[in-house]
Amino acid sequence: MSWPGLETVKAKILSERLLGNFNNVTRTWYYLKVYEKHPELAWSLLAHLVSRNAGYQMSDLKRFEYWKTFINGAAQPPISEPFRTILKEALDHFETVEIQSIFAFLETGNFLIYHDVCPQLEAYDWAKQYPDHADELFDMLISPPFDCDRFIRDKWKEFYHNAKSQGWYPEWWFEPAVERHSFALIINEQNQIEDRLVHDPHNRYLGKLGAVIGPQRIIELIGSRGKTKLLFPVAKSLSDSSPDHLLIYTVDDFSTLGSRINTGRDLFVGLFKQTDLQRNLIERWVMSHPLHMGTRTNYNPLNYSTDFSALWPGGQTFSPPVIQTSTSSHGWPRFPGATLRYAHLHLKPVPLPISVMDRSGADVLRWLSTPSSPKPLVSTPLSEQDEIFL
Repeated sequence: MSWPGLETVKAKILSERLLGNFNNVTRTWYYLKVYEKHPELAWSLLAHLVSRNAGYQMSDLKRFEYWKTFINGAAQPPISEPFRTILKEALDHFETVEIQSIFAFLETGNFLIYHDVCPQLEAYDWAKQYPDHADELFDMLISPPFDCDRFIRDKWKEFYHNAKSQGWYPEWWFEPAVERHSFALIINEQNQIEDRLVHDPHNRYLGKLGAVIGPQRIIELIGSRGKTKLLFPVAKSLSDSSPDHLLIYTVDDFSTLGSRINTGRDLFVGLFKQTDLQRNLIERWVMSHPLHMGTRTNYNPLNYSTDFSALWPGGQTFSPPVIQTSTSSHGWPRFPGATLRYAHLHLKPVPLPISVMDRSGADVLRWLSTPSSPKPLVSTPLSEQDEIFL
């Protein structure tokens, strides 16, 4: 197979990035496809699982937005007065625009991470096909139109050459190099959103919603009603892929770069390196249930429904898809960048004003070299999950 040339490769990567970054559903699917093709890239399995959770949370927010609209409207929703009072007290902490802003914050953060990491994953794929051009492919990442940080370019080169010499780490969970590379990607992705989203005084990515609320206020809102919970379904057995229970990780602090990096490290070790059986059961469920639409019905159809009639309590809980489908309009636009409200998502990200190593070089070296000691994930039956995200 002859080398197609760097410009052709760039064009193909740009096309893949555009197609994959339409919405939460396409990003989540892409990460799983990468892991299936290159299982030594264990970070992509973690990214798939975390992206699923972003969809669950965005679905919850869409439900809350409907609740807010109806509970304060003239029409009386068909719910009992005690629950109406409880619901109103909970929702009074948030204006509708604040719910929309948290939704946009989650979508934009995940958009920016994908925008940066997709070319890296694609370069790795091309490098495996054309090993004589590997260094050229990774060097390509730090130049336009990709503009990746030199830190992550260097880590990809190091990982690629080590993985190649070791037969691509067929038992990646035993390999410190896989863990270190996953940590490097976590460090890099959180630096991407630190300047471009968390500290974005000009609201280049949150647009009008950021101008109204501001990213710092959004972060406060995310933590103001308790802790954010990330949920990971676990298969019943290696022979039965139906979900048996959830592993729940509680995010204590989302406000700082270091806390978000530590959360990613905790999740990687807690999900994949505690026991072989746990990792295998998580992977078994994922591979057997690749469909992800954001709705919680994808893992718990008994307790959740995409039917709008389930909006009010009394049976199943309403959990809409995060994108509009042929059967549901209750979601994020299928192509958000094509709408006026979200067109800014597809603008070219500005270069990071501070490189990863210049920002926190000593911390980076510590994060890369120090094993994580994660807090335990809580095992909970599907029917007993804490469904309220906010």
